[in-house]
Amino acid sequence: MAGQFSRREIVGGSASGAALLASGALPQQVLAQTAPALTAGEFTALRARYVTMVTGGTNGTVLYDDFIAGIAAEATSLSASFSTANARLWQDLDAERDNGLLLMSIARRVQVLALAYFMDRSSKKGDPTLKAQVDAGLQRIAQNFYNTSATRSTYGWYSLEIGTPLALLETILMLDGQLNQSVVNTLLAAVQLYTSDPLREQGLWPSNDSNRVWKAYNCLVHGLYIAKTDLVAGREKVAAAKNALATTFVYATPSIGGGEGF
Repeated sequence: MAGQFSRREIVGGSASGAALLASGALPQQVLAQTAPALTAGEFTALRARYVTMVTGGTNGTVLYDDFIAGIAAEATSLSASFSTANARLWQDLDAERDNGLLLMSIARRVQVLALAYFMDRSSKKGDPTLKAQVDAGLQRIAQNFYNTSATRSTYGWYSLEIGTPLALLETILMLDGQLNQSVVNTLLAAVQLYTSDPLREQGLWPSNDSNRVWKAYNCLVHGLYIAKTDLVAGREKVAAAKNALATTFVYATPSIGGGEGF
């Protein structure tokens, strides 16, 4: 689902960015970035706005209804083949050889189930079977795949830092208040471990280009959610996301091998 809708109106600024700037690691544009003191009410509005952006809200066109019908049809097929007796929840995924692709596939499929259950005008809206499968799917992901014991050597850095978190975060944000909080907390702990610094990838070196944009995006959505219980932490993540983007949307300098930026 991620990528089907435009990603708009990112807000924030970063204290951690200031420290990196002092070391010369970030461009001067970051000097202009400041963190807005978003209120709890503003975060609530942003969460609702984000869910509307992802799900279409109630103002879809006929063309968009066709898209929703496609999501519902895909969810119907996924629901029919879903089985907790299978370690990977879907039999056809047993053929996957790449663990990172496997993890992203499971997370994405669970998100499709959640979308069909949640979206207005979906023929599967409110379907209790889909909801039960979303719950079981997230629990299996948290227990067996995406948690603080997961390693990059097993699942690959891209899956843990970029490909998996957004599907999980959007599902959690969409079904906020309807999910097992213990499972959510396990998933968020892994998100924190692998996406807390959008300026770095693999925990070793600077993130670049689209990878930095996606890491910033995950950081932003994580911040929107955790602001419910920790306003300061939410502000810090939104700020970190903004600063990461500020270091990306600059003109690239032509060089041998290419330059960074746009």
